[in-house]
Amino acid sequence: MVNNLAVSNKSEVKSESGNGLNLEDRIVSLVNASKIKIAISVNSGITELYWNIGHLINEDVLKNKRADYGNYVVKKISETLTLKFGKGWSPKQIHRFMQFAKEFSWEKVATVWRQLTWSHIKQLLPMENDLKRDFYIEMCR
Repeated sequence: MVNNLAVSNKSEVKSESGNGLNLEDRIVSLVNASKIKIAISVNSGITELYWNIGHLINEDVLKNKRADYGNYVVKKISETLTLKFGKGWSPKQIHRFMQFAKEFSWEKVATVWRQLTWSHIKQLLPMENDLKRDFYIEMCR
């Protein structure tokens, strides 16, 4: 015996909870809601990763205070990450991570990483005016 379920004439399993959705529709809704939660979680993880990579490189380069060393570091990290993880780790991308860590404090990142995607953040990076950037962050959220 199945608790709280009834089979209709159309061979659909209907909920007796009174919400009007059949079982399949409710399950589809659960799957879709989980996909959204997963996408938000992945996005926030990627945003945190990119900020941390940029922050670590910035700290290492700043300690040594040499532009040539910084370019060497970026190139080597790009090569290593591409070898280990495939595409997406170009020197240009690594420089974006560094700019991200430089332009966004950890406190700001922690407040936006669940609302903004990396694509949003890349669009905001070239803005030099913090007030303008903050306005667009609010608009994106």
